[in-house]
Amino acid sequence: MAEGVGFLHERKVDSPLDSEREEMGTTDALDCPTCVGTEKNAEHIFYECPHFRTARVTAEKELNTRLTPENMVEQMLLSEKAWRTICAYATVVMNEPRRTERTRRKTMPEK
Repeated sequence: MAEGVGFLHERKVDSPLDSEREEMGTTDALDCPTCVGTEKNAEHIFYECPHFRTARVTAEKELNTRLTPENMVEQMLLSEKAWRTICAYATVVMNEPRRTERTRRKTMPEK
């Protein structure tokens, strides 16, 4: 497992997203909204979650390899194109849930 990813399985780690979750009022921080009963963590989101399958497959086709925790850094360092491809994928993975949550909050009735 890639360094910095496996620790998510071992213990609760404070992250910058924790304060963002509190601000947004989300209480389901540990569960993947797409995969019922699956813990939402970096490995699941980047490599397994079907919600991001299209973006992941697009990146993998451009790189001509399947992305794994073990090869992510190596792939990023192969070329500038590979770096940009993986950064674009990571941007989708990081920004789409935030955008969805903001939209959800806007459509919620006022208390």
